[in-house]
Amino acid sequence: MYFFSSNMRFLLIGLLVIMNINISSQEIISSFDGHQGDFYMNWGYNRAFFNESDIHFQGKGYDFTIYDVEAKDLPETFNTKVYFNVKKISIPQFNFRIGYYLTDRLSLSIGSDHMKYVMSQNQIVKIEGTIDKSLSETYGGEYHGERITLSDDFLRYEHTNGFNFVRVGLEYRTDIWQSANTFHNIVAMPGINIGPVLPWTNYTFLNERHSDLFHLGGFGFSASSAFRYEFKNTGFFQIQAQYGFSHLSRVLLEDRSGDYTAKQNIVFFERSFALGVYLHSFNKHKKK
Repeated sequence: MYFFSSNMRFLLIGLLVIMNINISSQEIISSFDGHQGDFYMNWGYNRAFFNESDIHFQGKGYDFTIYDVEAKDLPETFNTKVYFNVKKISIPQFNFRIGYYLTDRLSLSIGSDHMKYVMSQNQIVKIEGTIDKSLSETYGGEYHGERITLSDDFLRYEHTNGFNFVRVGLEYRTDIWQSANTFHNIVAMPGINIGPVLPWTNYTFLNERHSDLFHLGGFGFSASSAFRYEFKNTGFFQIQAQYGFSHLSRVLLEDRSGDYTAKQNIVFFERSFALGVYLHSFNKHKKK
């Protein structure tokens, strides 16, 4: 919890700094006649951090909740054959976005943050609910707040094919610095985001493994803060922090029938970097 509160403070401070920069840097003029009508797109990779979460599991023969469950992400070990292979670049935790400038400073973007969520194994948590004894002699019975170990033979739960936040965002561009020859720019882009969460869940319960398909599990919203280094208003490198909340009301577990589901709320903090490009096809700029 301390990690999340400290990162939330970091994000809020960053947003306040950006607002102050915007007020004090109005004299900085972009090297082009504004950005209205421009498109941009970027691709990058992320690390994600998750708060403790209560998870409710329901299916034929069981209905129980485990509390304060710890989880982590699953970053892919750096390998040029993965990160620089067009056929495999979607394996790591990636971010992809396409944006459009509604005005010179306000942009609308859409894209997917492909995070991975893995419940930590062998942690001890509180459990309430029931598991039919016909399913397991070891774990069958009623639970009223007892402690249980999330061992491999009991439960594994992870969104490793994607804790996918497909978000629509509004971002406000603030010019921070520009070189004398106008080739180099540093800008800030705070934003707000909302959209569906599409998990692809791997689930093992009582030694039976299931992997459901990509599906609508709920929704999320977030606040983000990004800094970009731009070169000739053509390409850019971006670093971003994002703090968000997701409500997963219907995670499908064993099949598409909806007879086996999970529910949880996930609070997350994500940091990412990306490379991007501007497309000026609908806005003819003139160098000043």
